[in-house]
Amino acid sequence: MQLDVESLRVFLAVLETGGMTAAARALDSSQSAVSWKIKRLEQRVGRELLIRDGHSLRATRDGRLLTDYAKTIVAVHDQAVHLLTSSDLTGNVTFGTTEELTKFCIDAVLARFNHVHAGATIEFRVEKARELARLVAAGELDVAVLQVGVDDVGPTDTLLWEDELAWVSSADWTYTAGEVPLISFGRHGFYHRYAVSALADANIPHRVAFSAPSTASVLFAVQSGLGVALVSRRLLDDDESGAIVEWPRAGQVGDLPTGATIARSSPGEDSRIAKELISDIESELLGYG
Repeated sequence: MQLDVESLRVFLAVLETGGMTAAARALDSSQSAVSWKIKRLEQRVGRELLIRDGHSLRATRDGRLLTDYAKTIVAVHDQAVHLLTSSDLTGNVTFGTTEELTKFCIDAVLARFNHVHAGATIEFRVEKARELARLVAAGELDVAVLQVGVDDVGPTDTLLWEDELAWVSSADWTYTAGEVPLISFGRHGFYHRYAVSALADANIPHRVAFSAPSTASVLFAVQSGLGVALVSRRLLDDDESGAIVEWPRAGQVGDLPTGATIARSSPGEDSRIAKELISDIESELLGYG
């Protein structure tokens, strides 16, 4: 069994702040990333480490046993990194990802990469998944983390995790007949073509009622009762408000493909800096789902 330092750091932050959301703010991360790291840590030790006490989280007996060791491990790790990190890696790497994926620890990966490899620079951009795939294929991006259908994962791609997709709507919204109002990330987004294809296969007419490039905007539109959206099931699972639910008629649409989040490099990209970045991404994000 190996204990992940960053998961221990998150564990300590949750204890200090009393909750996942507050810990995410303190770590400049997302609530889903914090939840995932706690889940991964509990799976590795085989024990429940946190328990809810009213509106706060506190350590279980096993969690209390781990706390002092966690503080020591994190402190010693940070001291060693500070003393020993030096890199002769130089050059520039262009990197892209989607707006949705910026919430999944990628900020931590890039911050650590910049710290360790002070002589290297990252040019970072956020685009839709299909545009990222085009840019990587054209050699305009060196590395990208993006969503594809699981059948579209290439032999040189690094599979980070697979994602189940889900149709979601507002808990208060009902659909009876006629065109389904579709909430979309835009026609170049990952989910749009699967949503349109699934509705067409089920002979369900639709119209695009709302389109926006950001996850927050799409979820706001769903909560407002503007229609239905196809999203990662993790977004549904992470919603603690109960305002977003699985669309009751989702079963009529038919089976959905499995999504995959991958790291992809441009054809022929063999630079040391790109390889190092992909290695760091894999270390941080592998198995996130």
